[in-house]
Amino acid sequence: MTPADPNSPAIGMGGGFGNGGEGGSLGLPGVLVMVRRPGGPGMTTVVIREVLLDGSCRVGASNASESELFIVGPSEMDIVLPRAHDRVKILRGPLRGAVGKLMGVDAAEGIVKVDGEPDVKTVEIAGLGKLVQ
Repeated sequence: MTPADPNSPAIGMGGGFGNGGEGGSLGLPGVLVMVRRPGGPGMTTVVIREVLLDGSCRVGASNASESELFIVGPSEMDIVLPRAHDRVKILRGPLRGAVGKLMGVDAAEGIVKVDGEPDVKTVEIAGLGKLVQ
């Protein structure tokens, strides 16, 4: 599978979020990310619950209590890229923060039906985050 393949379950952005280029981290609440859980082996999928001022994020399992959340830095997170028909949040550009449905993937671009918008939008697939269901 190639990085733009919508059948790829989780693909990183090359070492973490870094700076989103639009004034901050690419992390947004509700987006799924892969992290190495403190003290645990391998990578695990968690949900961003809160983005902190320094760009780090408070994350945890989708059903985690406040006491089970932990903080990870931008370089320690890899975004979980969505597949066709997933609910997504746009992470970059003028539509940053908008929510919609990924209708399909064309090369490195996603075709997104943004909630409340009459037209579909074309967004770089690396600028989309899969929302927790």
